[in-house]
Amino acid sequence: RLCQAELVDFGSVGSRPSSAMQLSFDGLAEASCHVSVGATAAAIEIKIRLNGIRRSLHLGDDIGCELHWACHADGGAWVPPAVQPGGSRSVDPVASRIECKFDCVLVFPKDKAPKSVVFVVLVHANGQEHWLKAAGGKDFIIDVGEPVRSEGSV
Repeated sequence: RLCQAELVDFGSVGSRPSSAMQLSFDGLAEASCHVSVGATAAAIEIKIRLNGIRRSLHLGDDIGCELHWACHADGGAWVPPAVQPGGSRSVDPVASRIECKFDCVLVFPKDKAPKSVVFVVLVHANGQEHWLKAAGGKDFIIDVGEPVRSEGSV
């Protein structure tokens, strides 16, 4: 069950086109996730900022948060990245995680960047895990192919 993120506004990162989107978590009215995708001369950057999670889950300051992610295949499957971005680590044959308390950046070399990334957010607090997903319990899908395809345009 997947949820394709919709683009809501456009900006620029360096000299290449970028896109930004605001995502909502299932059942957490006060929490949101802001994602921007952009390209530099050498890399594709996916920036993720989480807002309102502590407040929505009624958690204190002792909280850990990770982006649980993978590349997204055309058929919908989670697949491992060609290269692991800095700060990210493999947790099984397919999925990776990067700490995001409460922001993170996945940077891929241009020639190794995926067309899309799929993710959910894992929150550790008070000895419990909370898996945050899109509406209907779906995974988020971020299209990162557009900045790659747009490199020649301004």
